[in-house]
Amino acid sequence: MKETPTMSTRRTLFATSFAALGAIVAPAVFAQAMSSKTSRLIVGGAASSIADMLARPLADVLGKSLGQPMIVENKPGAAGFIAIADLLRNPSDGQNLMILGATAVAWNQFMFKKLPYDPENDIIPVAPLAAIPMVLAVNPKVPAKTVEEFVALAKKTPGIYTYGFGGTGTPSHVSFERLRSMTGIDVVPVPYKSGPQALQDLIGGQIDVMLDGVPLLEPHIRSGRLRALAMATRTRVPALPDVPTIGERGLPEFDAAIWVGIGVRHGTDMEIVNRLNLAINKALDHPIVKDAYLKMGAEIRKSTQKDFSDFVREERLRWGPVIQRAKISLD
Repeated sequence: MKETPTMSTRRTLFATSFAALGAIVAPAVFAQAMSSKTSRLIVGGAASSIADMLARPLADVLGKSLGQPMIVENKPGAAGFIAIADLLRNPSDGQNLMILGATAVAWNQFMFKKLPYDPENDIIPVAPLAAIPMVLAVNPKVPAKTVEEFVALAKKTPGIYTYGFGGTGTPSHVSFERLRSMTGIDVVPVPYKSGPQALQDLIGGQIDVMLDGVPLLEPHIRSGRLRALAMATRTRVPALPDVPTIGERGLPEFDAAIWVGIGVRHGTDMEIVNRLNLAINKALDHPIVKDAYLKMGAEIRKSTQKDFSDFVREERLRWGPVIQRAKISLD
C-alpha cells in the first residue's frame, strides 16, 4: 500500500498541532487539581536502559508541572509484562503512568499466542516522548561501504554473514528482519542477552553487522572500530551527519527507530489524559529534558493524544506482518 503524506508525517515527526487541542479541551481541565499524592512513572526496563534514561529527567519536570511529586519505578523483565501488570492493577486516575514502546503496545500481540493483557484496549497512549535513530553498521573487515554493496555481498554468499541483536523481538531484531524481507538477503541471526553484548562481538569480528540505536553504536563508528553504512531514518541525523539514509541508498520505504512514549490504564478520564498530554508536551520543551535527550541522541517527538494513538495503531499494521513473516516468537 502506498504511504500517504499523513502516515509519513505521523511516523517521522508525529503531529505538532496543539492549538486545535487547546481549543477543544475545556478550561476546567486546566483548573482541575490533581491529587497531592505522589504519581508514578513505571518503566519496564532496568536502570540505565533507554526507557529509564528518558523517564528520569522527564519525571522531575513533569511532576513539578502537575504540582505533585513523580517518582520513577523500574519493573523490568518478562517482555514488559511485570510493568504492564503493575499499571493495570492500579487505579485509572492518571497518577499511574507507564513508559511505552513498540513492544508493549504494537508488537507483543504478534509474538505471543496469548497475552495477559489487551494492547489495544487496556492501555491508552497519552503522548510520545522521543525516538532513538537507528544506524546500520558493519565490522570493518566486511568489504562493503554502502548498503548496496552489503546487499550484493549477502546475496552472492548467502548464509555467510551474521547479524547480532540484543534479544528476540527487540527493535534491533524486528527492524533487521524488515530489511531482510525488503532486500531478500540471507543473513544469519545471532541473538544476545543485550545490545552491548552484541556490540562487543561486532567490534571483535565474531558477527558482521548490526542495526541498532545511535547512542550504542555512534562512539565506535567515530573511533573507526565500526563502519556505518546507512541511517535507518528518513532524514540524516546530527550525530552522524555524513552517514546517508537507507532511503538515499535505494530503499525509500524503509525507516526504523526506537520510539518511546507514555500511556495510562484504560478507563482514565479523557480530560485527565488530555491534561497529561499537554503537560508532557510542555515538559519536553524544558531545558533539563531537552539537554538530557540530546546527550543520548534522542529526537524529541510531540503530538496530540489522538495523533499518538493513531501512530500506535499504524505501527501495529506496519510491523505485525514483518513479525509474522519472520516467525518471531517469544512463546
